[in-house]
Amino acid sequence: MAQQRDPDLAVDVIHMGRVLALAPVDTVGRLAANDIQLAYEQGRRDLAIDLLAMMSINQAEFLQMMESDDVD
Repeated sequence: MAQQRDPDLAVDVIHMGRVLALAPVDTVGRLAANDIQLAYEQGRRDLAIDLLAMMSINQAEFLQMMESDDVD
């Protein structure tokens, strides 16, 4: 329902949840951030993905949003 009222809501959730962000790594390939920060970021992404699912955003719609200019 919220998606129907605000079509840009899914794009906002993707941005705020940093769904498209890569995990931070250093030049050696090890994780650069501490465990607490990594857990926080993963929880943030998980919540955003759950919200997108609750908005009935399917994989095709998600991929379409990723390819559009709205999601960077």
